[in-house]
Amino acid sequence: GKCNSRHIEILGFLPEDVKQYYQQVISADDVLDFEDYLSVNPHIMGMMYIPLFCAIVTEVYGYCKLAAKSTPNTMTELYTSLCFILLMREANIRTTAVSSFDSLPEPTNREFRKVCRVAFQMVQTQTASFTPESLDTFNHLGFMHSFVELYAVHKTSVSYCFLHHTVQEFLAAVHISKLSGTKQKELLEIHYEQFNFVYVWRFFAGLTKFKAIGGWKTVQEICFDCSEIETKNKATTTGIMELAVVRDITMCGLHWLYESQDIHETDFKILGASTATKFRSPNALTPFDCLALGTGIVRSWCPWELTLSGDQIKEDEIKILVSAMTKPVIEPEWIEPTPCEFGSVPGHIRKLDLCIEKCGVLFLSMLPNEQISNITELQMRRSNLDLVAAIELKEPLKNMESLEIINLSYNPLREGGAVHVVQAMLGLEWLSELHLRDTEIGFPDCASICSLLKRNKLTLLDVSENNLSPDSISLILDTLKNQNESLKTINLSCSDCSPACMNSLALVLEKNWTLEALYLWDCGITDGGIASLAEVLSDQTTVLKMDLTGNKFGGKGATCLANCFKENRCVEEIILCKNAIGEEGTQALIDCLQVNPTLRELKLPEEYQKLGERGQMDERIKWSSHI
Repeated sequence: GKCNSRHIEILGFLPEDVKQYYQQVISADDVLDFEDYLSVNPHIMGMMYIPLFCAIVTEVYGYCKLAAKSTPNTMTELYTSLCFILLMREANIRTTAVSSFDSLPEPTNREFRKVCRVAFQMVQTQTASFTPESLDTFNHLGFMHSFVELYAVHKTSVSYCFLHHTVQEFLAAVHISKLSGTKQKELLEIHYEQFNFVYVWRFFAGLTKFKAIGGWKTVQEICFDCSEIETKNKATTTGIMELAVVRDITMCGLHWLYESQDIHETDFKILGASTATKFRSPNALTPFDCLALGTGIVRSWCPWELTLSGDQIKEDEIKILVSAMTKPVIEPEWIEPTPCEFGSVPGHIRKLDLCIEKCGVLFLSMLPNEQISNITELQMRRSNLDLVAAIELKEPLKNMESLEIINLSYNPLREGGAVHVVQAMLGLEWLSELHLRDTEIGFPDCASICSLLKRNKLTLLDVSENNLSPDSISLILDTLKNQNESLKTINLSCSDCSPACMNSLALVLEKNWTLEALYLWDCGITDGGIASLAEVLSDQTTVLKMDLTGNKFGGKGATCLANCFKENRCVEEIILCKNAIGEEGTQALIDCLQVNPTLRELKLPEEYQKLGERGQMDERIKWSSHI
């Protein structure tokens, strides 16, 4: 039948499905090596959501390991290896004696050329299947499979198609590579803009580097208009990159460069990432890197996870990147403008990590609303955000209507800085996690955070390492006690938790039945504070984890906790490192494990480890001197 369009959405493997599949297929000893291989080839990893492609990659990888061959780094190398595997199985060819398709023995060589010619004819006529009677009889060498087509009046017919359309396109590229240079040039002039030949020319570039038609100079003359560009390197790969910077061309030229590996190492890595959906930048980006990355994002039709980190990424590179991302996507008429499943525009950023000095806010402020509104996770740790940057961040934050997680930890926001940021978040109904660790915030910022706790359904709040005063802590706890029913995790570590604060926390645990994790390390909690906490924990049924490392309670407080855990059947993990709980408190905690089957892990100060060694050591006890 005819192919109406290759741009349709295929629901395939999720990331966890991909992992489960290759763990079953790849031997256990090779799984870590295979994961390393995927991590340096994101263009291959990014297509493994297609089940058949996933099978191809694992099959080729296993073959390369067994035959002690180098693993493929491009799509061309991958499909070349696949062809040799099929020929080895179907035609009983020893691939060790074959270095290229030209060296195939007869009659396999003749049959293989027939298969490639059929593949080219089917791509040219946009045909996906055929009946045996429509073509001369030939041996398909395992590159095709049969299926039964149903017709009216209970009529059936056996038809053939290639294993996958990419296999068909690769074999078509092999057929073109066997033609004369004049014929190759003629076909390129006719078909280079046709959608059904997009992958054919990509494979063709990898197979030939366009050598038979005069190299990249001829490619530029045929495919790209150089008349408006003044450059000394028109006939080089750099010339094509410069054309891409100035004019809004498709990614085809960049992918051709990538497949041919006729490109500098840095650009090669960036272009490889631009075909995937996850990218982490090196410490510095060139203008060409930014262009390829931005163009890859906007044309990918997939949600991206983008990480820009390093102190060498400057304002000019950020502007080029955003410019490439915001260019209108001009697609051929045969593509209908169907919205992407994940958002309103093709190629948007879903998770954004901007660990870059100063330029992170500039990047966000330059993005259009249709890009900003799709971001679900924003990480800006250690980005040197101060009060001025916090004010500039307000406007982009207001438009992040899909935002679920924001992390601004380790920035010098200082007192009042978080007020501006939090005010911008009040209208974000999907916001669930707020991280403000070590941001030097104070009481006014905590008041704004309380407003957020009242309006939004936060599930995690981290304000640790800010040396918050008892008044600030009490303000947050009072809000949790009366007006919040969603928070599951709270981190108040490195704050001044006075006895009054601990009384407030006890009241919170009595009334708030959503909290699951409490982090209270280095909070100066005394025996009295622990006693207040232990009193309500006996009947508490939601808290699963508590970290009380580095506080000021001793054996009395530890004994109160031990008595509490004899009754509590909810807490699964408690950390008590760096506390002077003494031998008595340690022994009480060890003894409580005998009647508590729920507590899975109890971390105690290592200086009391000798107590646990006197009797049979409970495997749930861990000894540690740090968090």
